[in-house]
Amino acid sequence: MDDQRTDREGSAVIPRYSLRRYLSAVTLVSIGIGGVTIGRHLWASWPERMPGFSRLPPPVALIWFIAGVVIGVGIFTPIKREALGGVLGFIAAIFCVFVASFWELWMSV
Repeated sequence: MDDQRTDREGSAVIPRYSLRRYLSAVTLVSIGIGGVTIGRHLWASWPERMPGFSRLPPPVALIWFIAGVVIGVGIFTPIKREALGGVLGFIAAIFCVFVASFWELWMSV
């Protein structure tokens, strides 16, 4: 019996992609980018709320962690590897939060 979810071309198997997966991927990436943008605006307005606190605020770090995971899942959704995308997105978010938290320190040297 032939596998109806794939097209066979010679010995290679070509996966079929659905419009539903592409739309969900675009939606997830858009939500993640929106989260990063909201976190950036919150970080920019943070010194006005709490003077003397120049590091990365914890709520912004949390928003960026969640946004990184959502963007990673969105990127890997069309190829059905959502868990891998979540892990890679979390690792990328850790790197971005680390760089952002020490940005002020590095730029002052």
